[in-house]
Amino acid sequence: MMWLNIMALILVVVLAWILYYKSQNNITPNSTVTSNSGATNTWVIDELITKNYTLQVHSLNLSSKWLTDMPDICAMVKWSKYEYDIWSVDIADNWFANIDKDLSCLKNLSELNLSFNKITKIENLDKLTFLKKLDLWNNELTSISWLDNLSNLIDLHLWYNKIVSTKWLEKLKNLKSLKLQHNTIDDLSWISWLVNLLELKLEYNSLSDSNLNQVPYIDKLKIITLAENKISKSIVDKYHDITLKNM
Repeated sequence: MMWLNIMALILVVVLAWILYYKSQNNITPNSTVTSNSGATNTWVIDELITKNYTLQVHSLNLSSKWLTDMPDICAMVKWSKYEYDIWSVDIADNWFANIDKDLSCLKNLSELNLSFNKITKIENLDKLTFLKKLDLWNNELTSISWLDNLSNLIDLHLWYNKIVSTKWLEKLKNLKSLKLQHNTIDDLSWISWLVNLLELKLEYNSLSDSNLNQVPYIDKLKIITLAENKISKSIVDKYHDITLKNM
């Protein structure tokens, strides 16, 4: 009988933990931010901002919340104390397809994670001039326009998309890490402009030997990966050896 009591106790503890976890992470749909009178819904602010904001690192984490629309963070923080305190926003692993909300109110935002969504177009990011790290990998992007104003970007993750054109990258001269694996890129004419680049990942694209003519002109480049392209094995091995040497 004792083991039955122990099992029952364990079950109660597990159920209590599950209920607590859900209460901390369950969020109502973010489409309603204002009431019919136009007043800000403070309950929604509490749910979407307060419970998911980490003061110590100035971080707002809304990842894995099953959001089908991008949350209107600026509308939520407009009446709160968080507008200038948020340095990092994580909205990864949700279900929205459009960056249709303006984030320009986040004056000190330096890191933004939008990975693992269904995003098809980059928009409403051009005013985030302090942004240093941007994660957009594993989306449905085909173009990366709207990035040219983000001149302070240092770290850019765009892998697992459907990107063909990369001409906008030439304006991001402060980039140090650029990850473009698993796209359909067939042009590297922009690469010589990225004079501060240290890491470049290009596996699983449509590059050929002729695309690599400008790569050696990036003096600082230490890591470059080229596997699974239309590039001859000798050239892939050459850059692989350079990478190993610099690691």
